[in-house]
Amino acid sequence: ALDELDQWIADQLRLGLSGFIDGSSDRCRRIAARLVDMKATALAGRIDEIPSRLMALRSEERPDATIRELGKLVLLAKAWRSAPDDPELKRLVSTSETREQILANPDAR
Repeated sequence: ALDELDQWIADQLRLGLSGFIDGSSDRCRRIAARLVDMKATALAGRIDEIPSRLMALRSEERPDATIRELGKLVLLAKAWRSAPDDPELKRLVSTSETREQILANPDAR
């Protein structure tokens, strides 16, 4: 899933920020759907929220915000690759935790 995310980010940068901002809803929705299929639902949800966060900003703020959002995704993917068993990273990337997993986590209490 992260390789596909990396490719998607590279494609967005190659195509240009203004094109991404204008078409962010469709672009984010497509990659989010693919990530859900690959069991990266938390990451998909994060990506699916990008367009609304961008549109809440003034137009002149959107390019910088886009770079920040994509940069956070790159850093998250890099961290996941270096520590895939980290519970916090797992929560940020993969499927939602079950009730039993949450209750078993001493930090969640």
